[in-house]
Amino acid sequence: VAAAATSGYATSAIDGQDDWYLYSVWQSSSALPQSLTVDLGQVRPDVAVLDYVPRNVAQVGPSANGAITSYAISTSTDGATFTAATSGTWDADGKMKAAAFGPVAARYVRLDALAVSGTNAAATEIAIGARY
Repeated sequence: VAAAATSGYATSAIDGQDDWYLYSVWQSSSALPQSLTVDLGQVRPDVAVLDYVPRNVAQVGPSANGAITSYAISTSTDGATFTAATSGTWDADGKMKAAAFGPVAARYVRLDALAVSGTNAAATEIAIGARY
């Protein structure tokens, strides 16, 4: 429903524009760590997966520039108190990444970029859901 970030234009990461010719990118503009928090609009009982698509470059495709390589994910029902869900590392490339956790009840899911390939964290798209 909505997104906020410690820097950059967060809604670009949840706008559904991630295909070859039409996309937008959230890019942090301050020193790491940076975070992006997604508001799901209501508490969902079974939040368990975060998918992350690194930067896409027009007519070139996936890019490792800005790819999050070390991350932490936390969840919240109220947007004020967050609980750690999982953390780990992803390869420094432009391929889609996934992190599984829970399932937990959550309205807010925060992705913390702890390390990146390049200078600024970047996300073409973030998707959050349940495992079935």
